[in-house]
Amino acid sequence: MNVDVLVEWVQRSLRLLDSRKAIRAAGWKRACVEAKLGWLRAFGPQVRRWAEMLAVAGTTEHYVRHEGIHRRAPAELAAALPKPTTPAARRLRKQLLEFVQEHSRQAHDDERLLGSSEVLESIIGKFKNLAGERGQHGLTGMALSIGALVGKPTVTNVQTAMTEITTQQVWDWCRSHLGPTVQGVRAKVRHALNLEQERKPFLLQSG
Repeated sequence: MNVDVLVEWVQRSLRLLDSRKAIRAAGWKRACVEAKLGWLRAFGPQVRRWAEMLAVAGTTEHYVRHEGIHRRAPAELAAALPKPTTPAARRLRKQLLEFVQEHSRQAHDDERLLGSSEVLESIIGKFKNLAGERGQHGLTGMALSIGALVGKPTVTNVQTAMTEITTQQVWDWCRSHLGPTVQGVRAKVRHALNLEQERKPFLLQSG
């Protein structure tokens, strides 16, 4: 998972090895730098291959994450992808384009499918922040606020919602679609236990 960090470090080190000016500016001795980092030159071809593969994968990930999957995705991604020189990176580019092409066929002409769960995770995170402590007890009627998090509310839309949807309709929806929360179940258990405690003295007196 940290191959990108290692590749970037090797690339910087190789550039330093090839730059006498940079070595002098850093106040180092060239022989010392060579002794410490010179062995990296043997990995030059591999690092170039890994760097090209990372560039292809990173571009694809960024595109799918931000643009999703749709009918024009293969063509747009192909235009955005770098054209690598190493065989491994070229194969990866071809495979990723084929993958996006295959999944783009599932989308309708005017449809855009999610290509990453990060969008959903972000929405859930915003919802939990909005719900605050109430969100720790299960899914409540606050779930209806998710629509406001992903849309672009206008004054007109808010006014329409406030006038056309009644509080009773919201409560009815919650009762029909949401089960009891953890907090609600605990309250029922506590209530049942309290009733049992209240009944015990009465039963003892009756006996």
